[in-house]
Amino acid sequence: MNQNDCIGKTLKRWPIFVDHYKGGTATIVDFGQLSLSQLNDGDSKYKNFDLNLKGCKLTSIDNSDPQNPTTVTKTATITFDGVSKIAGQNLLATTGSAANVAVGIKDITFGTPANLNLRDGDNTLTYSAFVKKAGAAAVTAGDFTTISTFEIAYQ
Repeated sequence: MNQNDCIGKTLKRWPIFVDHYKGGTATIVDFGQLSLSQLNDGDSKYKNFDLNLKGCKLTSIDNSDPQNPTTVTKTATITFDGVSKIAGQNLLATTGSAANVAVGIKDITFGTPANLNLRDGDNTLTYSAFVKKAGAAAVTAGDFTTISTFEIAYQ
């Protein structure tokens, strides 16, 4: 991969490229139609989404001792976050005409790094977003949106 393969990104600063743009828009998780009664009864609706990492370079050769070259493997973490976190719940608040709806990501704690098991080359990370009732009040019908960001760090 050369630097021109990823417009707006610099290979020298970041060895992992996220191919999450489809047709000029960010990855969107569409939950479709949900059952108010199921959400109000405490059920959650899950929907998988993928983050496609391109051209990961996590291993290199350390030749500092020419007699004993060693393979060095970097580790990586991912941290999901959002500006609309609900205090005391690992959920993101939503905006829109629906009320008391929140979104989370299975096995992810917002703001906390999670280890990644990556290999050199391309990787696909699959996560499950879920929607659930945000509090004691009933969920009301309507559209909702929220935004989660993520950061991948390597050491």
